[in-house]
Amino acid sequence: MSTTFHPGIAHAGIDGVAFAGTCAYYRLSAESIRHFCDGMFPLLAKCPQADYLAGNMHRWRGGHDLILDVARTASNDGVAPAAKQAGHILLTDAPTKAGIPIPGFSGTGLGKALVELGIPKGWLCINVMDGVVGVLALSEGLGDLKNAIAGQLQMDSVWTFFDTFGEGTAEVCLAISTQNPLLLVAGVENILAGILATVNSAKAIANPFYYVDPYQFFGNALGAALMGFVVGKFVLGQTDDEALISALKSGAVSAFFLLSPYAAYGIMLAFSAEQFVLNAAHDDNQEILRLLQWDFASVCAFLSSAEAIHTDFASWYKQGLEGLKECFLRGQFNPLDGHTTPLSGECPTMGGNSIQMKGVFEAL
Repeated sequence: MSTTFHPGIAHAGIDGVAFAGTCAYYRLSAESIRHFCDGMFPLLAKCPQADYLAGNMHRWRGGHDLILDVARTASNDGVAPAAKQAGHILLTDAPTKAGIPIPGFSGTGLGKALVELGIPKGWLCINVMDGVVGVLALSEGLGDLKNAIAGQLQMDSVWTFFDTFGEGTAEVCLAISTQNPLLLVAGVENILAGILATVNSAKAIANPFYYVDPYQFFGNALGAALMGFVVGKFVLGQTDDEALISALKSGAVSAFFLLSPYAAYGIMLAFSAEQFVLNAAHDDNQEILRLLQWDFASVCAFLSSAEAIHTDFASWYKQGLEGLKECFLRGQFNPLDGHTTPLSGECPTMGGNSIQMKGVFEAL
């Protein structure tokens, strides 16, 4: 009896080895790894062109970009110092836990702009272990994704499930814990391959000859996303974040139209319902804010009228207000967001005096 060997079994074994190796690597101390690398390449351990900065993330800030900093050294000091700098970066710095900046994405390159957008510096650096594991995962995930787009991968076994959704989830979790951008992309590849494989299985039932052109799939999605961003940003006046969300929604709808028009219509309906709920919630919140605001002009009029009827009312009312915080007594207070609108003008108070409204309660 012959047994069919599913590729997912081999992938699971490779993933297990990669995961165990990553865990073992990160259990080592950073000092032990650095001293080992310096001992292996003592002539490259020190490099003035690279190590002119100190402190946390100094490699990302300057001197360790294989493209920009090495090219600058070659232009200023010559080829030999640039070669030594490249060797220092690759052989003594890259194997350590801190790693080196992704070429071109250091603080002297595109990395500065990305950090200003909110991306942590750790995601722009990578070490040898993360690089090897990330490249292997990327190549494996890309194969699954291409097969899924071509209609050649279906969710027809438990191994396919683990090879796509299971492997992708594990890679995303490991990527977040180690800040490995390559592994994060690989995890997204596998999860997307699992989604497409599931769609392929559903399509195969209705039409066994169904096929999605990958160029049309990604081309339509990217084109619709770009159009959604332009319309949101320059026509509707949305912020950059809002326009980006509009672009993602447009791309998703366009992509799903190729897979299933019904799914696309469902997504459009869900987006419309989401926008309706957000608008309704905004209107309700504004009404609640209006109802919960303190109208101190009315309070002043009430106190004046009450004082005219009963001379001891002011002292009694003041005792009732002793437990309130000062912010309640200084303006029109909103208990939802803690905002207090400053008061101005004059208000009649007890005894016929006239003082600023903000001092009403101090006078009681």
